[in-house]
Amino acid sequence: MLRTKRIYEPKEPSDGVRMLIMRMWPRGVKKERIDEWNRDLAPSKALVMAFKKEGLPWDEYVERFWAEIRPEAIASLRARAKRETITLL
Repeated sequence: MLRTKRIYEPKEPSDGVRMLIMRMWPRGVKKERIDEWNRDLAPSKALVMAFKKEGLPWDEYVERFWAEIRPEAIASLRARAKRETITLL
């Protein structure tokens, strides 16, 4: 099962594995808040900046995001989520 939460939400037993999916470590977050850090599932810094600072339209952001993500990273996450609960942060 896959779930999603903000990194700042408290840890709960139902979260299973808490996986951070960001390229850069979020400011002020202690490592105890996560179990794993997976950069392969995160958008590039350039893409995030294009969206946040340059006004990249959402539709284009989504298209570029899917072009960046490696298919094997998605396949691995999908297979793992069939066996355990993973909360994407």
